[in-house]
Amino acid sequence: QISAICAFAAVLNAHPQHQHKVSYHDYKVFRVVPEDKDLDFIKSLEESGDYDFWTELRQKMPVDIMVSPGAQANFTNILTTKNIPHSVMINNVQSLIDLEETQRNLGEKLDADHDMSWTEYHPLEDMYSYLDYLEANFDFVSTESIGKTYEGRDMRVAKVCRGGCGDKPAVWIDGGIHARE
Repeated sequence: QISAICAFAAVLNAHPQHQHKVSYHDYKVFRVVPEDKDLDFIKSLEESGDYDFWTELRQKMPVDIMVSPGAQANFTNILTTKNIPHSVMINNVQSLIDLEETQRNLGEKLDADHDMSWTEYHPLEDMYSYLDYLEANFDFVSTESIGKTYEGRDMRVAKVCRGGCGDKPAVWIDGGIHARE
């Protein structure tokens, strides 16, 4: 659960539209446990765009849904009326985001040339500056963009090779990928 919040916070920090601080104060994440007969209704909630679905809707599986403060009473009333089991999984999303940011700020910088560490989530800028650092400091590392994300950000990769890149078998490693990307 906390890893989902940290990933969510990292996405928010990396997104260009979120240059200013967005608050999720009193946003709640509800765990809803629909039965097969409820799936179409829950799907209609997802399609309405009024709620943020954190997990995929699947049969016989709980679904986690973030709900804004203004929509919570209606949301819980609808679920209660339809006898769909639900509970609050996260009472205040912002408090967990703040906790993650506080823990990040407590960590010491490992290197003067980049902000990367391996014990916390980082915004995209930190990850890309680390790629730049590797490329500048190691002659066998190069970077390139292999396309754009749905949100228009570069998808950068690092190539690590010595002597005749392209003539050898390659290994592809995906990292830093999560449900919201």
